[in-house]
Amino acid sequence: MATPSGEQSDRPAIGLPHISKTSSLDSLLATRLRKFVSQLPKVLGDEDPEAIHDLRVWSRRLQQVVSAMFPKPRNQQAQAVVETLRQARRAAGTWRDCDVLIELVRRRLKRVRQADERIAWEVVYNYLLARRERAISRARHRLANRRLFSLAQTLKHLVQSATDGPTGTAHHDHPESLTGAAIKESYALWRSALGRASKSLNPADVHAFRVQSKRLRYRLELARDLGAHEAKPALAWLRNLQDALGRLQDSRELARMAAKAMADPDFLLEQPRAASRLLARLAAHRKAEIAETERLLEQVRNAPQLSVLESLLPHRPHKPEHHDDTVAHDPAPPPLKVAGEVAGR
Repeated sequence: MATPSGEQSDRPAIGLPHISKTSSLDSLLATRLRKFVSQLPKVLGDEDPEAIHDLRVWSRRLQQVVSAMFPKPRNQQAQAVVETLRQARRAAGTWRDCDVLIELVRRRLKRVRQADERIAWEVVYNYLLARRERAISRARHRLANRRLFSLAQTLKHLVQSATDGPTGTAHHDHPESLTGAAIKESYALWRSALGRASKSLNPADVHAFRVQSKRLRYRLELARDLGAHEAKPALAWLRNLQDALGRLQDSRELARMAAKAMADPDFLLEQPRAASRLLARLAAHRKAEIAETERLLEQVRNAPQLSVLESLLPHRPHKPEHHDDTVAHDPAPPPLKVAGEVAGR
């Protein structure tokens, strides 16, 4: 691999060669653990949408560090930590979904002018508010458990035991090999999910592709935080992609919740025109959404940023050097445009 001065580097040809040896998984673990745990009192004592969002985000980031330090096959205690973080996200998932959808309905209510349609959207809004209250109650019950609040102590014991153990099962010395292997695995799953979604356009397959996009992004994020600055362009592009897929997912979920709200027999008897008008609008929007999904996935398949992602994979065969600076070093790739409203996930 050529250095900026033109000399040959003796670094191994792996995808993430610039992870600093002085970077510490221990330091990242402490930072991400503190960020995650600091959200728990906010979620349990308040209803701020940002707190529930941040809890889920930091649980993913913390899980990536734990997975890097204790790759599969993990011991029972490390696997229990990973499962605890997953369960925390699941517990908060419906609450977060309701927050996003309620905000979408609020925006629509500000724009709608037709009286019948406004009546229908108000029913959807009230339905989501009631659903959110139930979700908050369930989430708090599941989050207020000993395993979450003792997570810091559990991780401290886990890391110490691994460090003192005969085999040293916590991997601190070569984070580049761990993150590189994880990115390679995640990228293969991501490409496979992209192929299935593009072929079927089935909402379940598109959602699975979105999930794999999120996982790949968080693994690249860990590599960046360990010093792999060459991951930044790919991260920016994946963030745009995740947002675009998220908007499509939010639109589909809103239509599903609206249909449930309209299924109230009393409402259908009292306001048949309002229900009919809203359902017709949602059906038309669904057709446009399918076309938009197809366009987006085609854009991804042909994106020049794919070569940037592939350049980060470890153990790729040596090829003659050919640099395209406009692709490899573009810090702000153009956003993926999707019709609809923005809703952060």
